[in-house]
Parts: sequence; structure tokens; C-alpha cells
Amino acid sequence: MNRKVPSSARSQGSALLLSMVLLTALTLLGLAAVADGQLQVRVAGIQASVDQAERAADSALAWAERWLFSRRGDGRPDLCAAVCGAGTVIEDATAFPEHPEQANPDWWAQHGHPAGLDPVSGQTFFEKAESDPANLWVIGEIPVAAEHSQQGAFELGYYRVIARATDPTGKQVVVTESIVARPWGNGEWSDALSRPVDSPGLCQRHALVPCGRLAWRRLR
Repeated sequence: MNRKVPSSARSQGSALLLSMVLLTALTLLGLAAVADGQLQVRVAGIQASVDQAERAADSALAWAERWLFSRRGDGRPDLCAAVCGAGTVIEDATAFPEHPEQANPDWWAQHGHPAGLDPVSGQTFFEKAESDPANLWVIGEIPVAAEHSQQGAFELGYYRVIARATDPTGKQVVVTESIVARPWGNGEWSDALSRPVDSPGLCQRHALVPCGRLAWRRLR
């Protein structure tokens, strides 16, 4: 014998089912929001580490350029025949790896110089130079035709400067590069390594053109 279910019971059952469906949907939305929030936190943390590494690479790059312009203007540095030894720092840019941003740490350890350290005198200018050995730079001279290496009364050298730095964890690696024009020929054309960063450099003081950083890019 069939018994008829009261309409009120059916209504309560439908309401209960609807509540369960809504509760499940809200739970899934809540879990998705939590997962999305955690993902955003991780992405923000990774980006902060990358930004920190890029600032360190730019600082090492700027230091390398300052070191280059601290050399006496009447003493153009000789190039290293292979790996630079004591007193020689600038390499032949054509001998660099095709993709230095992909060079392994061993290559950088062999060729690179720590930011804040004068590789010739050994004097340290940055407080953290020795504690951040991963922040390194190299300079290579770019060979140019004779008509481009003589500018009036002075010789002109073009240099490729590359810097590599990591965040404190060592997981994020950034490599930056600049192309620099450096005039040679006058002993007064030099900047002190200890000069304030915002003070006029020799390019401005002596109105030398072309001179200084000509291009910059991030390789990695």
C-alpha cells in the first residue's frame, strides 16, 4: 500500500538538499580562494627575490663601470690573454661565452670579481663585498675598427660589462649587461672609486663624447 508523502516533508527535504548543495559550493569557493591567496603570496615572494637579485646585479654592474673609469686615463689596461691574473682584469669580449647568462657558476668564479672590491689593489669599498661572493662582474673589451677607436685627441675603448647576482637564498639568479665607451689619453681622466655616486664623473667634467654607459639590458 502506497503512502503519500506530505508536501511539507518534501519541501523540507528539498530545502535540506539545496542547503547542502550551497554549503558544498561555498566550501569549494572558500578552498579555491585560500589556494589562490597562497599562490599569490608565493608569486609575490618569488618576485621580491627576483627584484632583490636584480638590484644586486645592477649594483655590481655599476661598480664594474666605476672601477673601469677609476683607471688612469693615460694607462689603458692591457687585456688578459686567458684567465686574468694579478693586475690584469679586462678580458677580450670575443672570448666570452656566447650566452654568459647561462654560464655555470664555475665560469663566474674563475672570471668574475666581487662587487665593491678593487681586483688590483684588493681594497674593499662595500661592507658586504666579501660576504656576497655570488655578486660578480666581468669586463671585456670589444674590438672595433681603427676609425671608431680614435676620437680627435683621445683613444676610445668600447667595453662589455656583465654582472651576475643572486638573492640571499641563491635560488634566483639575475644577469645584466651594459656597453660602455671609455676615453683614454689623458692622465686626468679618472674618477676616484670612493667618489659619491651622484657626483659628476669624468665624462661630464671633461665633456667627453661618446663616454659612459651606452646601453643596458637584462640577460636573465
